[in-house]
Amino acid sequence: KHNRKGYQMKKLYLLDRNIVDLIDKHNRKATIPDLKRINKLNRLKELDVKESVFSPLLSIIEGKIKRQQVSDGTYISIKQSTEELVEQINSETTIIDTFINHGESDSRFLRTYSHHLAKILSDGEGDKLIKQKEAYLTLLKEKVGKLRKTTERLKSYESFKEISNDYDLFKHQPFTLFTLMYIFGSKRSSKMLKFNDPKFVAYNTIADFNHIKTLNMLLYTMPLMGNISINFETLDSDIQFINDAISFQNSYYSNSESDTDNTLSTMWFPKATVIDDEIPSTKDDIDNKELFYRCYKDFYGYDLRN
Repeated sequence: KHNRKGYQMKKLYLLDRNIVDLIDKHNRKATIPDLKRINKLNRLKELDVKESVFSPLLSIIEGKIKRQQVSDGTYISIKQSTEELVEQINSETTIIDTFINHGESDSRFLRTYSHHLAKILSDGEGDKLIKQKEAYLTLLKEKVGKLRKTTERLKSYESFKEISNDYDLFKHQPFTLFTLMYIFGSKRSSKMLKFNDPKFVAYNTIADFNHIKTLNMLLYTMPLMGNISINFETLDSDIQFINDAISFQNSYYSNSESDTDNTLSTMWFPKATVIDDEIPSTKDDIDNKELFYRCYKDFYGYDLRN
């Protein structure tokens, strides 16, 4: 029935925090200073056609990060309350509705389920291992956060491997792979992990991965899939990088009555070509890229290039 002549599949555009803020500026007729944002805004206007559905769901999942400095000089994240999240859902859906002329938004859906959605997000994304993950990532920052020249990167890898063996449960977490990429000079991994930021908060990095996981969970468990393609619209987003470099296999959700767990698959695999582009080659005695692949095979037990 969906293949009749003239039928066009709808496209769902998930807008991140930066995009929603950009649209809000446009709505308020505030100055948009740089060309990159102006171009993005023009692209959004081009996408505003009958078959498009715009959603601030990704931005809502990202939340508005609040940080507080504690007595030892480090920073902690302050979680949004359910009330704050409901308020955010209502304000961001209004921003999108104000912007759209020809397409549609999912504001009615998000407002209808705002308290339910806010509760899911406020409950900490169901990550019962968050404290252990924070300890693991903080230790990695301390031990391998300072980048070494190529000839010394094997030492960093050995430290990384030793720590990861102690935290074996997280060996197959995506942020472990991104740390390995960081050691071997991946610029986008460096931007995402923020190991060099004096305001580094391990929770924020882990939260980015959990946002993607939560997004997939919501997309595959709420009644909004239908005959629709899903697209990301972001500006300098770490979430976009995660989505570029990793394929999340959350496409299977069982709602069979005999399956009491209502199983959601959370398997993932790395995208080899994207990762290869991230790792620079060098002309030292040993090539940085070759060293990365050697360490990858040692750590994960297979060659990523095959």
